[in-house]
Amino acid sequence: MPNPIDLDEALFQRIEYYIVHEKMFLQPRLSREDVTNRVYVPRNKFGQLFVRFAGTNFVNYVNNLRLDYAVRLLKEHQEYSVEAVARECGIPAPQTFYRIFVKKYGMTPTEYRKK
Repeated sequence: MPNPIDLDEALFQRIEYYIVHEKMFLQPRLSREDVTNRVYVPRNKFGQLFVRFAGTNFVNYVNNLRLDYAVRLLKEHQEYSVEAVARECGIPAPQTFYRIFVKKYGMTPTEYRKK
């Protein structure tokens, strides 16, 4: 009989593959329902899997992926405005982008780009 931990890890790997490797984190309206329906993960397990294997919740996990991508865009594409970077990362509201960026990095996207 398979170990429940192994089954949970396999479920989370399916979630992670869908979100990361298929770049679904770039979709502005990505929701828990989208993910659970796509990878057939029970809704009651979804939040538990994130806390257990990612150490955070779904929203923070997706936002961290978006911010990591934003940092790359800020450095590699100096010609992109900060608002364009936010949209490319799946965060269409510039205010939200600034707020979560400053919370994670302790500086604005423009300051980060200049450092």
